[in-house]
Amino acid sequence: MDQRVRELYDDEARAARLADLAEKWAHEIKLLSLLARASGASASVIRDEARQIDEVLGGPRSPSELPPVLGELLPGEQLKALREDLESKLVDDLPGDPPDRAAVLALAERHGLSGAAAEQVLTTLRREQSKRVAVFTHQNRTLIDSGVHVTTPAALTPPPPPRRPQGGRKFVAPGTVSVEVERRKKQIGDEAESWAVTAMTKTLLDLDYSARCQAIAALESMLDTYGFTGTATERVHGFARAATKADLDQETLIDRLTELLHVSAFADGFGFDVLGWLIDPAEADGGYPIALEVKAAAGSFFFSIGEWACAERMRATETARAAYAVLAVRRHPGTAVPAAMDLLIDPVQLCEDGKIDRDVDTYRMRYTVPTTSLQ
Repeated sequence: MDQRVRELYDDEARAARLADLAEKWAHEIKLLSLLARASGASASVIRDEARQIDEVLGGPRSPSELPPVLGELLPGEQLKALREDLESKLVDDLPGDPPDRAAVLALAERHGLSGAAAEQVLTTLRREQSKRVAVFTHQNRTLIDSGVHVTTPAALTPPPPPRRPQGGRKFVAPGTVSVEVERRKKQIGDEAESWAVTAMTKTLLDLDYSARCQAIAALESMLDTYGFTGTATERVHGFARAATKADLDQETLIDRLTELLHVSAFADGFGFDVLGWLIDPAEADGGYPIALEVKAAAGSFFFSIGEWACAERMRATETARAAYAVLAVRRHPGTAVPAAMDLLIDPVQLCEDGKIDRDVDTYRMRYTVPTTSLQ
């Protein structure tokens, strides 16, 4: 019987089923790891531990990719039997058995973990999701009420230059860099990124399910095309699979889209902050993917060597449009609310065309703020 069931799966269906099983098992392993590492801890400790666990888990494509990380997530001789029990279940067989929460908690109890603490852990994680959804809801309403959209200033639209794509691969490790010296500057930058994530999330939310799945697949393809690899990239692929599941409720969909798009929230090595989707009816998919480096700026911003290198790799070619842009979020004076969001596509070409000034000594770039877009 099992052999006949396996034969019903073609390669695509098999991969999708294994990825679904892997995601479900990863959620349960995360819970078990939190019970082992943070049972009874404060909400902030649980959130920090959860982020570290997510980095270790990455974006597994099949259950068999999970056993190698069990030693790190459930360490120690006292949990060896639990690891062995889990390993016996983490196999790439079809149709496969998804984990049952009650059975997982019973397993935890048998191996000395407190299943009763699971509700506290899960409540903390749900609050984190609700917080992200609340931020999106507030910011989205503010953008709608103020009439602010992501727009390309007319004077800063680059022509597609005839250049061949550059090869190479870019490994992206997880982890973010804490900036303490310029805390206020970092806060302003974080706020700008949050507005950018909201704008791009809204763009995907407005698509129907099929179009949204195509857009997300195009985002993944863009990363592959430009050679992004590594654990952080695998996390993006995992978030993409989670965001394209059918029949997600609105809150869950918003949460998964924000996780997918805000790549700098879990890795600084991409060379950009946010994945975006730009609507263009002329494109076969109704739009195209873009990597956005977000700046809290009003005509002037710093652009690092790493960001410049990424912009060069993703600039326009003779066969493809540019896949990199700066999104300059200009704020109303004295507030965190955007007055405008200037989309500067292909900044390398804009510099070559004299539309953006670049000081190679100070890494500062300047452009003329379009007065017509000021609020």
